[in-house]
This record gives sequence, structure tokens and C-alpha cells, in this order.
Amino acid sequence: MPFPRLRCAAFCLFLSITSGFGHESREVVFRGVHYAVVRVEAATERVELFWQNEEGKPFGTLGKFRDAMVAQGRKPLVLMNAGIFEPGYRPTGLHVEEGEEKVPLNLEDAPGNFFLKPNGVFYVDKNGAAGVMEATAYTKSRVEARMAVQSGPMLLSTGRSHPKFNEGSPNRLIRNGVGVDAEGNIWFAATVRTQERFGNLWEFAALFRDELGCPDALFLDGDISELFVEPGPGKFGGSAFAGILAVFREEEDLPRRREGR
Repeated sequence: MPFPRLRCAAFCLFLSITSGFGHESREVVFRGVHYAVVRVEAATERVELFWQNEEGKPFGTLGKFRDAMVAQGRKPLVLMNAGIFEPGYRPTGLHVEEGEEKVPLNLEDAPGNFFLKPNGVFYVDKNGAAGVMEATAYTKSRVEARMAVQSGPMLLSTGRSHPKFNEGSPNRLIRNGVGVDAEGNIWFAATVRTQERFGNLWEFAALFRDELGCPDALFLDGDISELFVEPGPGKFGGSAFAGILAVFREEEDLPRRREGR
């Protein structure tokens, strides 16, 4: 069933309404705040993580990344920025692409959201199963990740909100994050920018648990976050990122992967 058309500005957040190809997208109003959410079925769609182009340079903006994929004959269905990054557009924590670890897990203590323990890892393993796991637990797991991105803080761990979150927190900002529900579906969510009221981290965690049905969820980034569905040319903002999450249709991608391209 089609969902109501979203009230989003193209520069801020563009979300076409879709309910095919294994994903569906809609706008959710939760505790008075508008969020764009996308559900991805891992069985029919493939989530991948990117950072650098063939020259070893970060793709940067989602628009440049999309153009590079289209030039290779690949059409992203969903695009969103991944985890927090350092100056020079280097991921702050674990970054795994196609089974290759490009940046190791980061368990250091430091200021900032990334280091607000427990932080965590969003991954898709080599069998296509997705999960969100606390970073320390990930080190002890036997997950063979095809892709993995570390960020923080954990929004939810087995249904429980992060212990440092406060329901009455005045820190109301733009957020994006990812969760996995009990059926193994992946949920991307981002604050809709075209509104006057944003949510705090406690509310963002509750969105994943109470509205999207995810027992585990991970904060990815803040103010600069962008989420696009069926992205076309000229629909993007100007923010540059390190890690980029992209969703492709699994069936269309099979020939390319079998040829090793």
C-alpha cells in the first residue's frame, strides 16, 4: 500500500515513496518529531559500505558517490551516510567492505558521541544476515562480516535504551541511525530537516524500539546526516562523508559480483 507523500525539501532530505524491490519507505511522526524511515529486506536487497574510490580518495558527497556508481552501471536504491569520521574523512572506527577490514575496531575512551560506551557495530555477515552488536561483544563474536561499520552510542541493546540517555534531555538535534528487527529486516532512520522540533537521543532510541520493532539499534551521525531513496541527479545536499551506506537490488547485482567487478 502506498504511503502519504513526505513533506521534505530536496536539499535537506529527499525520500521518494516506494514499497517495492524489497524495501519500503515512509515518514513517521513519533513524539511530535518527523522521521524518514526505510525498511530493507536483506533477502532481496544488498546493503554495502563504501569509503574510497579506485584512486584511494573518499567519495565525499552522496551525489558524487551516486554518479560514480551509475558510471559503473549500478543504481543505488537507498543512500545514507554511515558512522562518525575524523578530519581527512577517515572513519573513526571499524570499517569493513566486502570482507576487507580497512579500519580496525576502536575501543578507546575519548569525548564525543562515538566514545559514549557502549558503542557498537552494524554488520551484514557473509551469509547475508544483519545485526547490531555492542563493540566489546563484537570482538568476542564469531561474526564473519561482509560489511561492518562502527559508531556510537548504541541506541538500544536488547530493547534497553543506552544508560546515559535522559528522556527529558534538551539536546534536540538531527540524527540518523540503523536498527535490525526480530525478522532480520534492516531499518534506516533520519530526522526530517523541514520541521521546527527535533528529537533527543532517548526519543530516537524509542523510535527504533516502539515504532520500528528493533531490539538493537545504533546511532550513526548527527547534524550533517542525509538519507535518500531512489536517488536521482540533483537531489542531494552538500555534506561530505567518510563511510557511505548503499542499498542495491540483489538480483541486478549478481552478474557484476560473479564477474568479480
